[in-house]
Formats: sequence, structure tokens, C-alpha cells
Amino acid sequence: MEDLRKYNKGRPKMTDEEKIARKKIAVATNKKKADVKNISLTGELLQKLNNLREKKSKELGFTITHTQLVHILINQAE
Repeated sequence: MEDLRKYNKGRPKMTDEEKIARKKIAVATNKKKADVKNISLTGELLQKLNNLREKKSKELGFTITHTQLVHILINQAE
């Protein structure tokens, strides 16, 4: 019977340099994700936000996202 291990199937092992490089990429990606805060809005407040977004979109002439709307509102408040 033939030994199948000699064909060396599967993913090749990473070198130490590759492991370090991949770890740096993972750390950078996680830092970007950690810099984002999600908020929850329900009911009347969510409806007001949607209405305001539609109003601002019409004023600007293009559709804006909720994130862009929050940026606009914060900049106007300053």
C-alpha cells in the first residue's frame, strides 16, 4: 500500500515572517473595527432621522447615508 503522506497535501506551513506579517495585518484591521460605534434607534426617533435624511438628500441633490447625515449634524452643531 502506498503512503499518501508523501504527496504533502493541504496548506503549506507559514514561515515566521509570514506569521508576523499576517498578525500585523490582523491587528491593524481590528483597530479599524474598534474605532466604529454602533447606535440603536427605534420608533419615532428613527422615523425622524429617516425624514431628516430624505430632506437633506433633496437639499443636496443626491442621496446621503445615515453616517453622512450624522457628520452634517455634528458639524452644524459646532
